[in-house]
Amino acid sequence: MSDHPRRATLTASDQRQLIRGWIEDELASETRRRMTVGSSPLSRADEAQVVRAIESTIWGLGRLQALLDLPDVEDIHITGSDTPLLRLRDGAVRRAAEPVADSDDELIAQLQYIAAHHGASERAFSSAQPMLNMQLPDGSRLAALRDVVPRPTVTIRRHRLVDVTLDNLLHVGTISVGIALFLRALVHARRNVLITGPPSVGKTTLLRALAREISPGERFATLETEYELDLHRLPRAPALLYAMQARPGSTETDSSTGLRAGEVSLSQLLHQTLRMSVTRVVVGEVRGAEALPILKAMTAGMPGSMCTLHASSAGDALERLIVAALEGAGPNCSDSYITRLAATGIDYVVHMRHMTHPALGGAGRFVAEIAEVTDVNEVGAIALNRIFAAPSGGTDPRGRFQMLPQRRDAFDESGVPLTFLHRPDVDQWPEPGRRAW
Repeated sequence: MSDHPRRATLTASDQRQLIRGWIEDELASETRRRMTVGSSPLSRADEAQVVRAIESTIWGLGRLQALLDLPDVEDIHITGSDTPLLRLRDGAVRRAAEPVADSDDELIAQLQYIAAHHGASERAFSSAQPMLNMQLPDGSRLAALRDVVPRPTVTIRRHRLVDVTLDNLLHVGTISVGIALFLRALVHARRNVLITGPPSVGKTTLLRALAREISPGERFATLETEYELDLHRLPRAPALLYAMQARPGSTETDSSTGLRAGEVSLSQLLHQTLRMSVTRVVVGEVRGAEALPILKAMTAGMPGSMCTLHASSAGDALERLIVAALEGAGPNCSDSYITRLAATGIDYVVHMRHMTHPALGGAGRFVAEIAEVTDVNEVGAIALNRIFAAPSGGTDPRGRFQMLPQRRDAFDESGVPLTFLHRPDVDQWPEPGRRAW
C-alpha cells in the first residue's frame, strides 16, 4: 500500500477499510475461480482465517499475533521455525498449534520488521546488533537474539495485569490485608522501596500498583530500558507523569561520551529528571551502572522513589545493588561508602516469590517478606528488620506480620500511623482458589 497515491491522506480507519475491501475482492475472485474449475469454494471460517492472517501481517505482528491473542498465555518461547512453547498462567507448558515462521531467516525478517515499525522508536536487529529488546503494541515485552546463538531465539513476556491496584493484588492473593495497608503507607510516607524476586514473579506488576498510590498532583518520572510499566497508557494516566525510555543507539561510538551514537542511558535520563522538578522516580529495573545515581537520587531530594531488582532474598538484593553501584562508580568509591549509601537510600525491601504450595491452593505469586533497612552493623553489613516474613516451620511461605518498624516518624508525619498493624485481620489472605494471576 505504500505506493497508493491516497495513502498519505487516508486515516487509519480509511486504510483498514480500503484493505478490507481489497481482501474481499480477492476472496470473491478466488470463489469464482474455484467454481469455474469445479472446486468447492472456501468456507466462511476459511475466509475469516484468511482475513485475519492478512490483517495481522499488515496491521499486527504477522503470525505472532495469533499467539498474543490467546488469553491464558503468559510467556512465548520461540526457537527459529520450530513450533513455539507457551507457558500458561497456571504454570503449564504446551506447544502452539503451528510455527510462526517457515524458516529461521523468515523469523529474523519478521523481527526486523517488528523492530522497525512496531516499537516506540525504530530499533535495529542485525548481525552487528544481535540483541533486540522492545515493547510490543499490546504492552508485551519482546527479547530476541540472533548470531550469538545457534538459531534465532525469541521470548515474549505478556503482562496480564496492567491497570492494577493494591486492592486487585489483594483480591488475587498476591498480598494480605496487612501487607496491602503497609505498602500503601510506604508510598504515602514517601519511603524508598526496592521490590525484589526472581524473573517473572510479578515485580513490575507490584510496582505498577504502588505507583498508582502516588498522589495525582505529584510530578514523578518512570525510567525504563523498554516501556513496560505503561502508566502513561492507562485510561486514568497521571497528568504530571514523565514516562522515559532509554535508547540503545547505533553500532557507532560517540568518542565524546563513550556511548553508542544516539544512545540515551538510564543514568542520563535520571540526571535529566533532576532538572525537571520531579519529586520521585520509579525505575522499572536496576541492572547496572544506573544503581549509583539512583541511590544518590534517593538520598538527595527524591524520597518515595521505587525500583525493582532480580534477587533471591531481601539480603541478597541489597548485596546485588551494592555490587552494581560499585561497578558503575569506578575505583574512587569504597565498599563502605556504597554500603552506607545503600543503607541510607533504601528504606524497605519487598521480596516476592512464585511457587506451588498447599497453603496457596496451587501455584501463585505472593509477597514473602518486607524488610526495613535500619543501618550498617559492626561488620559492615546492612542490618534488616523483618516487618513481614514467612513463619518458621514451612507451613505457609507467605509474609506474616512480625514486628513494628524501628523508624516510624515518617509515617506519623505523613498522617498514616501504623495502628492498622494491630488489626485482627492483618494476616488475612484470600482463600485458596481465588487467585487468578
